Amino acid sequence: MDIVCQVSILVVAAAILILVIFAIPILIDLRRIVRDWKKISEIFELSITPLTWGASFLASIVQKILDSGEESRKDQQQ
Repeated sequence: MDIVCQVSILVVAAAILILVIFAIPILIDLRRIVRDWKKISEIFELSITPLTWGASFLASIVQKILDSGEESRKDQQQ
């Protein structure tokens, strides 16, 4: 049992390390994208509102997919 705990802790630590390694470039790219969007919005006199609408729309789609999956799982259990 002691070996299993050590291996699981090692796996979790490796997963966190991998997430951190991949998260840093993604965050840098997001910062660049937002900076570029601000430049484009100043040129074309746009606001960041369409970007937030798109993010909200995608979040609602993901939420509906998760809800439908949860409902189908509940139906299978009954």
